[in-house]
Amino acid sequence: MYTALKLKKEAVFTSYIKWTYHYLSYLMIYVSREKMTKQIKDFYEAIRFCILDEVNEEERGLVQMYFEHANDLIDQLRKGKPYESFRRMSEYEQEIERYLDLILHNQTREALSYFQMLENRGIEIDTIYVQIIQEIMHRIGELWFENKISVAQEHYATATTQMAMAQLYPSIFAAPSNHHTVIGCCMGGELHEMGIRVIMDLFTNHGYNSIFLGAGVPVESLLKKMEEQSPDLLVLSVTMPQHLILCQETIEAVKKGRPGLRIAVGGRAFCDMDDEWRQWGADIYTKDAEELIQWTNQELRLTEE
Repeated sequence: MYTALKLKKEAVFTSYIKWTYHYLSYLMIYVSREKMTKQIKDFYEAIRFCILDEVNEEERGLVQMYFEHANDLIDQLRKGKPYESFRRMSEYEQEIERYLDLILHNQTREALSYFQMLENRGIEIDTIYVQIIQEIMHRIGELWFENKISVAQEHYATATTQMAMAQLYPSIFAAPSNHHTVIGCCMGGELHEMGIRVIMDLFTNHGYNSIFLGAGVPVESLLKKMEEQSPDLLVLSVTMPQHLILCQETIEAVKKGRPGLRIAVGGRAFCDMDDEWRQWGADIYTKDAEELIQWTNQELRLTEE
């Protein structure tokens, strides 16, 4: 709600309402859908009551409107269809399903060598990352969301996949350097680093000096690293909407010191935004890692010309 108010973007709150409702539908299986719905609405009413004392008059009107719409949306969700999967069928469906089977049965040794085996079969690294690994991680997240695997199993799957990706590094780092530097990280307390890790590995595979700072990077540390490295591109990832405002503040701080620096943003949180990121000073938002690399290549060639 704070993020929605700050950005005056109701869609941020609406998306959260949908996500929470569907997630609780899988967890609260011991109560009826009607009772669960009432508990959720009571919870949001308590939040609304508390927030109204903490905001100004303009924001008070927005809070009232957002929660009224939220109540209507919750009623629609109660009557509507259950959560629909966003699963994409892939030409590498067999490879994806085989890896998931290894992970879900805790076959660590076989999983660690799996992507290397695919490379040895002649599948290009870009394809392994974009069409296989990304889809694997989408499906693991979906299994957790549907309460079909535990948090522990999801963490094991993510950690093992990261180690399996590392087996491809000898080939990835063998790419000739193009003498350009990219820095990438997750914002603030953001812990969902897998998406940005995939992107940074792909940049490395295309010859970039990719500096991946990981999750939960303080703004001061990011600015210091940028002073040390003078990157050609900064890539910021935001999954949870509560970190959007920090992303905005970071971009604005970076642009003050480096007005010409290219900045790319990505992550699930931006799906509910329009082009606000452009107003903040970012240059591109994309959900496609290959598109980002192509855009960067073009931008840097234009500079060199």
